[in-house]
Amino acid sequence: MASDACPICEAPDPRTFPIAVYAARSLALLECRRCGFIFASTRLDDQVRHASAYHRVREECRDPALATVDAAGFIAYWAAKLGWSENVALLDVGCAEGRLVEVARCMGYRADGIDVSDYYVDQWARSAVSAQVATAEEYRAGHEAVYNAVIARQVIEHVRDPVSFLRACAGMLSRGGACLIETGDPSSWQARLQGGAWNFWVPREGVGSHISFINSRAAEVLGRRSELTLRDSVPQLRYTSLQSYARGHRQAKVGLRLLVKFFLHQSRLSAARCYWYERPDSVTTHSFV
Repeated sequence: MASDACPICEAPDPRTFPIAVYAARSLALLECRRCGFIFASTRLDDQVRHASAYHRVREECRDPALATVDAAGFIAYWAAKLGWSENVALLDVGCAEGRLVEVARCMGYRADGIDVSDYYVDQWARSAVSAQVATAEEYRAGHEAVYNAVIARQVIEHVRDPVSFLRACAGMLSRGGACLIETGDPSSWQARLQGGAWNFWVPREGVGSHISFINSRAAEVLGRRSELTLRDSVPQLRYTSLQSYARGHRQAKVGLRLLVKFFLHQSRLSAARCYWYERPDSVTTHSFV
């Protein structure tokens, strides 16, 4: 694949995407003319971009209690939707401190985690979290088809090579298993209306933390190239409570304006999505264009 080709569909000659804050920091965004995937032109690998400085900023932005409730809401929603039983095995890719792994185990599921950074190794040991330092590609070796669900929440936007990443996730799934990829959709009405002000372009961790922006069209192509079927694109707030949403916006009371925003974000207009992929029971052949 040519260095300037789309990392997802391999179409040549992507065009410059006009988000000024990236250009001002010398990190150009490119947009594929075929599948619409938007990506940053950077050669820094994922581990380098997620060293200690990144995680320190992330910790400053996180409310541990709210994050725990959020993880529980996520698992409860998908367990009900997918009919998980207690013997379901889950893998959290990009597990950070291991919160979702801990919550899943408390809810009766078998759960492991991986992360590209060693920042939380001591915390995993203190909390007896089953996690290790590895990329998805590295961890796949020895874990082929062992999980019923592979989860990556707010991870794929950090990844340089989404196809390699999702193929590794798919390889760790048992047949009929679910791969849940939570991210932001740049083609959503929310992202279009907010333009350069959409906070997913540049998170609090800084320019260059997010480098891959996947819309629904690119998500479908990405799934086909990974031998996964895209089943649905679920708004993130479908599994977030109103109380958690209010607390996340530092609102002590739920006013009319907040209520309207909450219900809008529960709709398909919202940019925050979870792509639900499924590993088919049998291998099929696809055309990727």
